[in-house]
Amino acid sequence: MLHHFLFTSCLGLLLFGKSLSATESSIVPFAKNGTLKMLYDNRMYPQAVQLGKRVYFVWRGEKGFPYVNSFDSASRTFGQPHMLLAGKEESINKKRYRNDHHYAPVIWADTRGHLHTLFGYHRTPGLHMVSAKPADHRAWRAGAGVAPSISYPKLHQVYGGRTLVYYRDQGHLGFWQYCLSADHGKTWTTAGKPLVDMDAPPQDGG
Repeated sequence: MLHHFLFTSCLGLLLFGKSLSATESSIVPFAKNGTLKMLYDNRMYPQAVQLGKRVYFVWRGEKGFPYVNSFDSASRTFGQPHMLLAGKEESINKKRYRNDHHYAPVIWADTRGHLHTLFGYHRTPGLHMVSAKPADHRAWRAGAGVAPSISYPKLHQVYGGRTLVYYRDQGHLGFWQYCLSADHGKTWTTAGKPLVDMDAPPQDGG
């Protein structure tokens, strides 16, 4: 049976059967350690990705740290949650993670099935992590940096197997930009000229 997956009100995973009837839907709590903006709004996405019969999802958990887990849609069971900064707590600004809800993670999968996460982004270079094995959220390695200053990252898989990250560079009067990767996130190239320059001279529409 085909299922659709939605995160609702930072409370749980909403599971719908194909008919979307009330009797075939249920809310399944996935974590009890959420913090402010446990799941972000539509300025940062995706926060879940499906590979085969498993859904992999991320959230902002205890102390603001990024967490990841998986859900098996066939058995309706969860895997074991993993804190993405495990072992690296002393090398990060823990106060910033605790206080800045923009540091929430996003997740996607490349064409090989490896999972990727971005987190710790708010006018910072943040962190890019890649799963050590395809379709496995338990072990991670550091991935290539995307850009020196990113806020509100959004991920899209686009033409030719490429990955696009759309984001705001610098502050409110900075600009909106995107980077592309054609090698599963090993390298990133920018578009060069800002896509939307918030500090540009006023335009008269001519």
